[in-house]
Amino acid sequence: MKQTNPACPDILIVGAGPAGLTAAAECVRLRGGSGVGITLLEQEPSTVGGISRTVCYKGFRFDIGGHRFFSKNPEIVRWWQERLPEDFLSVHRQSRIFYRGCFYDYPLKPWNALRNLGFLESLLCGLSYAHRQMWPIRPETSFADWAAQRKTFISKSASNNSPFFLIKFFYQKIFDKPEVL
Repeated sequence: MKQTNPACPDILIVGAGPAGLTAAAECVRLRGGSGVGITLLEQEPSTVGGISRTVCYKGFRFDIGGHRFFSKNPEIVRWWQERLPEDFLSVHRQSRIFYRGCFYDYPLKPWNALRNLGFLESLLCGLSYAHRQMWPIRPETSFADWAAQRKTFISKSASNNSPFFLIKFFYQKIFDKPEVL
């Protein structure tokens, strides 16, 4: 690839979701307003926003993914408010996963999960988590391995009744790919 300026190498940004749009805008700003040498790729030919976008259908608005803007950093909030003054809405929303007849708050809240799972299943999840902390998966070769290493309720060896399958169900539904976990 031929570079336009050796001091400012060409940049390829994959995805026009919030992170990709921010990266592209900041690259343009750092180059003094020039977008030369910056390429932003997006799978959807007619829209940006990734799975954070909202679409309208028959008069209703739907969020494509379970994502919404949230930051405790006032500089980041200001950055987006400057760019979306009319579209930056502040609304109360609740994300939940419906699984086996119960609503689970997302992100998971310990007391909500404990109440919905019951004592025994929650104990098994806690033991699974403690096991993974004492005997980590090395090397991490899959998303399930990576997630099991983090402070989550995910365990690669979990039973069908565990929150692993709750999270697995959620990600498979969002990404429409059974092999995600």
